Amino acid sequence: MRRFWILAMISVLIVAASAWWVFQAPETPPFHPPDGATTDAGRRPSDAQDVEDAADAIRIAVIAPQSGLPAGIKSALPDVARFFTDRVNAGGGLLGRPVDLMILDNANTALGARMAAERAAALKVAAVIGGQRSSNALTMAIALQDAGIPMIAVGASHPDITRAGDYIFRINYTDAFQGAALARFARKHLNAASAALMVNIGNTYSPFLANVFAEQFQQLGGSVQLRHEYLPDADTFDRAAASLYAAGPDVVFLPGYQDDSARMMAAARRAGVKSIFIGADGWDISIPRAVGAAAEGACFSAHWHPDADMGGGLSDAVAALAERKEAPIGDVEMLAVDAVHLLFDAVRRSGKADPGAIRDALARTEGFVGACGPYRFDRNGDPEKSLAILRFEGEKQVFHTTLRPETIRFGVIFAKSGGAATVNRMGYEASRFAADEINLKGGVLSRRIELMEYDNETTALGSRRAAEAAVRDGVRAVVGAARSSHSSAMAPILEAAGIPMVSPVSTNPSVTRDRPHVFRTCYTDRLQGEALAQFALTVLKAETAAVMTNADNQYSVDLARFFIQRFQRDGRIVAETDYLQSANDFRPHLSEIQRAAPDVVCVPGYPRDAAFIIRQARSMGIESVFLGGDGWDDLMYAYAGDAIAGSYSASHWHVDLPDPRSRAFVARYAARHARYRSGLVALSYDTVHLLADAVRRAGSAAPEAIRNALADTREFNGVTGPISFDDNGDPEKPVVMIRFGPDAAVFDRVMDTGQGASGDSQ
Repeated sequence: MRRFWILAMISVLIVAASAWWVFQAPETPPFHPPDGATTDAGRRPSDAQDVEDAADAIRIAVIAPQSGLPAGIKSALPDVARFFTDRVNAGGGLLGRPVDLMILDNANTALGARMAAERAAALKVAAVIGGQRSSNALTMAIALQDAGIPMIAVGASHPDITRAGDYIFRINYTDAFQGAALARFARKHLNAASAALMVNIGNTYSPFLANVFAEQFQQLGGSVQLRHEYLPDADTFDRAAASLYAAGPDVVFLPGYQDDSARMMAAARRAGVKSIFIGADGWDISIPRAVGAAAEGACFSAHWHPDADMGGGLSDAVAALAERKEAPIGDVEMLAVDAVHLLFDAVRRSGKADPGAIRDALARTEGFVGACGPYRFDRNGDPEKSLAILRFEGEKQVFHTTLRPETIRFGVIFAKSGGAATVNRMGYEASRFAADEINLKGGVLSRRIELMEYDNETTALGSRRAAEAAVRDGVRAVVGAARSSHSSAMAPILEAAGIPMVSPVSTNPSVTRDRPHVFRTCYTDRLQGEALAQFALTVLKAETAAVMTNADNQYSVDLARFFIQRFQRDGRIVAETDYLQSANDFRPHLSEIQRAAPDVVCVPGYPRDAAFIIRQARSMGIESVFLGGDGWDDLMYAYAGDAIAGSYSASHWHVDLPDPRSRAFVARYAARHARYRSGLVALSYDTVHLLADAVRRAGSAAPEAIRNALADTREFNGVTGPISFDDNGDPEKPVVMIRFGPDAAVFDRVMDTGQGASGDSQ
């Protein structure tokens, strides 16, 4: 009872605090006229009460901190947006309509940012610009995605922001690229062999950047000698400086903001640390002004500098902005210039002020050149942008070098059209998911994985054409295909070009045979057929078996052959019958099996024919246990219903596989995708990670180096199990057995053809 009253009191306090914040926090009206004038009673001309009066206007909101900032700091975003909105309105507006700019205050808090975004949605704006801090931008992004309103983040660099959904974009580079680029800069421009990390754990910005920098610095051959975590309000700077002095690294990475980074620099110089300091876009000119010579020579990343060769455009707009300013133009202002003009451009290209149309136009951006460079968005809504490295000299920040994004191209070949498209779509989705995970850590060797997707049209000819296109596009390796016939058509093209290919689920042994550049992450039909037979003999205690083979399908023919060869060593095959793919009535074949009365019936086909066979068999009273290969999946229920219950199939993976890596993967993947139960998902995911691992181990993205690293793969820990390749490029892997229940296929056990079954039946 006491606990209840305590919880009740806490709830009351929370509600009271929220109410106080809402009513006491300073409110910024939604629109500021250029001259700051107000109408009677202080009401702005474009307040919510005037929505009807402004019905013809195109409403755009800018969400930025106007309160809650440290003394002397003010967001430049609203002023830049007002200035260029006035210019476009003076020229007739957009699409012949005036632009109604609304400035909403986020109070520099995540809660305030969400409230401002919800207000923008209530006012039915066409788009939103803003965010600046990642924590604020993320809550905005979630609210605006839910409302279906496009948002362009300015300065907010955490990758999670644009992953809120397809309405969210950003104008600046991400922390994933920034951390990787700074690691590349330290290794290749400063020749640093060792690094120390000073990490402010009071925010998410600093740890994320530190993790990416450390990962990429080590991939590039450097060593991280020290990682020191601190809180900026704690008196730990002198102790941290002593640790730095003892470690003696070539560079010290300080991914913090201005104040704590400056204090750390000063303490380190007092302790005698001679290392070069490196920072990120949280730094600015206030650091050398605060600590003087302690900051001399320190380098940091920036989005823009007048001397940087970033291929910038909008020269007239930049000149107009510079003319009205006394101080130099800063990063946020230049990003704001690009954000405002990119949004105006998207509205013009969309031809209307509809949020969905503007979102589509932003996604299609190609050839727009802003002040900070050209823009083209990836599928996450992030731009592929360059980064400027600046250096402190006295109280100036001078340009040092420009780092451009570098990518490693992998081709992905599955079916986007034709009969296999529905299932193969999961292969594309899983490959993208894996690439995103890798890129969130800075990529490989400080280079982002770029997936080039090709449609094989569910045909061998289409597969051949897709492989030829991948070669022309200069991919470094290929993921695919699904069906063995498709992979067999691709393999000669890629082998001749010297490009490594890894198929996730092509099980025919001939795919990799005598092809040193061709690998697979799945087991072969030989291993699968032997495992099925062994399962029947040792687990089901079967003494007799029948086999029904789809004579039109090589997969079915081969799998049946391997099953028969292994089963005959310890049991008897009492019936063998072939059918054609076009068949619908299987009763003549089943009558032969009914007379033989086998313990098990192996049907190594695909869902449609296998399920029809089982349904008709049950209607005839056949009680044998049915077995299938990895061609079976959850579609069996659509054709056979609960008649499939009691049957078993071999698989490469299952969502309930009792392995910590697999369970963690399922939790991550299921949060973003509705379809994830197929082995194609896990194997495609493993294949992309395997290729990235090969690049990392090779220290090169050259196709031959990747091939050699793949051939040397030993015990790669995938979510489908450990992978080591034999001389044919095939892995020796255990086979997962699936049991079909009344309404779902469940994990049964793992079969190792060398050691028998492992794990308890469920």
